[in-house]
Amino acid sequence: MQRLETTNRSMANILKILVSLTF
Repeated sequence: MQRLETTNRSMANILKILVSLTF
């Protein structure tokens, strides 16, 4: 369970970075 949470957090961070770079 903990591992899944970490993965989710990483994905959210990557999405945030992508959005910041795109816009």
